[in-house]
Amino acid sequence: VLTTSSGHLEVVLIEARHLRPPRVMKDQDAMAGITKMMAAQLTTMASFQIKQSGKPLPYRGSTMQFAPLLTGDSPNWSEVKELKASGGWVFKTRTLDPRTQEDVVFEVELLNKYKKPVGIIRIDAMKFRPEIAGMQGPSDHSENGVVNLCSSVNPFNDMWLPLCTVDPEDPTNLIPDVSAKVHIMTLWVPQQQQNARQKRLPKKAVEWTKHLMQHSMASLTVREHLSA
Repeated sequence: VLTTSSGHLEVVLIEARHLRPPRVMKDQDAMAGITKMMAAQLTTMASFQIKQSGKPLPYRGSTMQFAPLLTGDSPNWSEVKELKASGGWVFKTRTLDPRTQEDVVFEVELLNKYKKPVGIIRIDAMKFRPEIAGMQGPSDHSENGVVNLCSSVNPFNDMWLPLCTVDPEDPTNLIPDVSAKVHIMTLWVPQQQQNARQKRLPKKAVEWTKHLMQHSMASLTVREHLSA
C-alpha cells in the first residue's frame, strides 16, 4: 500500500577512478608497465540492482539495469555527450515507501566487457552508515551516523565511495580497494509534492549541485553583510 511518503530513488553514476582489471586487482605485485597497458585497454560497464531483504525488486519488468561500456581506467559517464544533461547514467528504483519498507539495498557493480566483476558498491538506501564505507558525502545531514537517502527533507546526496570486492569467504562482506573510487549522486523523488518548498526544488540530481552552490553563496553573502 503506497502512502504520501512513497517515491522513487534515482542513482546517477557519474564516474569511476583508478580502476584495474580483475586479475590485476587481485595481484598487487603485477608489473607497473603491464598494469598501465591493461588499464588502457580496460572497458567497463555498470549494472544496477535494488533488493529488499536480499530479494531483487524489479523495475519495469527487469531486476537489472545497465550503464553503457566506456574505455579506460577512469570511465566518466557524465562526459558522454548524450548524458551531459543528466550528469551521468541515471538508474531508477521502483516506487518505495520508507515508512513501511526496510532493508532496501542497492548495488552498483562495475564489470568488464566479458561481464567479469571489476568491483562493487553496496548501499542501504534508508540506513546508510557513511563511516563504514569510508565515503565522502552527506555526513552533514546524518542522524546518529545514519543517512536516509529516501528522505524528502534531504533528498539529494553527492558522494564518493571506495570500490569494493566481494569477500570470497563471506559474500555479505565487502573489501574496499585502496585506490579505486566511484562517484554517484542520489535523488529521492516523492510521488506527491507535499508543499510549496518541494515544488521549487530542482527536479534532477545534476541541478542540485548548482542549487546548493547558489544557496551556499547566498548564505555567505548574508553572513558577510551581518558581520560588516
